[in-house]
Amino acid sequence: MLMQSPAVGLVGPRQVGKSTLAKEVNASRDAVLLDLQLPQSKAALTDPTLFFRENAHRLVIIDEVQREPRLFGQLRPLIDEDRRPGRFLLLGSASPALMREANESLAGRVFYHELTPLSLVQVGLRSVPLSEYLVQGGYPQPLLGLSTIGRKRWLANYVTTFLTRDLLELGIQTNTTEFERLIYMLAHLHGGLFNASELARSLRISAPTVQRYLDILSGAFLVRMLQPYYSNLGKRLTKSPRVYWRDSGLRHGLLGIPDYNALLLHPGLGASWEGYAIEEIIRAAGEFARPYFYRSADGAELDLVLTFGGDRRLAFECKFSTGPTLSKGNHNAIADVDPAYTYVVTPETGGFRMKERIEVVSLAEAISRVVDFASR
Repeated sequence: MLMQSPAVGLVGPRQVGKSTLAKEVNASRDAVLLDLQLPQSKAALTDPTLFFRENAHRLVIIDEVQREPRLFGQLRPLIDEDRRPGRFLLLGSASPALMREANESLAGRVFYHELTPLSLVQVGLRSVPLSEYLVQGGYPQPLLGLSTIGRKRWLANYVTTFLTRDLLELGIQTNTTEFERLIYMLAHLHGGLFNASELARSLRISAPTVQRYLDILSGAFLVRMLQPYYSNLGKRLTKSPRVYWRDSGLRHGLLGIPDYNALLLHPGLGASWEGYAIEEIIRAAGEFARPYFYRSADGAELDLVLTFGGDRRLAFECKFSTGPTLSKGNHNAIADVDPAYTYVVTPETGGFRMKERIEVVSLAEAISRVVDFASR
């Protein structure tokens, strides 16, 4: 992207590795790195236009850019004057939609790349067993370097920092107590249909406030709002999105699930596997695939439908089972959606066909199939 666009936005949740990656980029080329958490970096940008002009020949990396939203307006005319690729690398912990000034000022001038927590492909099954990764999630520090107690402390600090610091930096005003209650409630709702009115009644706040809080969590890359797939206008289809915590470790921390054995005994095991597998598959599919779920009023349902443009579709049903079966509703949904292939995704067992174009696969095999299909 740095070879194609004058500005690249590296976005993603806090503590996912954006700064680490930026430091590697800084060390590998002629660049200047500004961390807006540091007073000296803020001082260097007292006159941003002057600083950028003096460093016009270098890549300027700005970490924590959401702390200084005024910079987006300063960058716009400089990019319009000189559209050489690789001029600015902007790191932020919020989506462009949440950083409204970035969305408005840099539209058409920046390529965005989302850095996610470590994926199954990145950690590798040899270095981190699937059971451990499923429970702990993909954030580097708790996955690779903390004890059970350390992970609990890390999560508590993560949620508190998000509520008390990160939102204020973005100029977002919330009721901290309400928002925290919603976060814990969504951990239980994981994989369910989002109903703002029901949540509002439970929390004793308004439905628009619930929707606003959920938009913030989505914009901070913490939850995914999976939208329903509309393929057959003649059917009555679900219109509400499904809500998933994007990192399984965050969800398990909120639910107080410390290890794999505790997860096996938890009633939310199936939902945990479903959300975890869906997130891994969506990452593997790449930025040009569009993810949905399918559900009709008569009970036809699929956990995930990926569209790749035109009539190219894959469907997935996630089962935490060594002997998975499909319901009548699953088969009806497959007939409605008519995907090229349907994969029943299990933790480890797989490699056999249920029917023509319906195959049981492990998650690792599903990821391989998706990557191959997306590259065609």
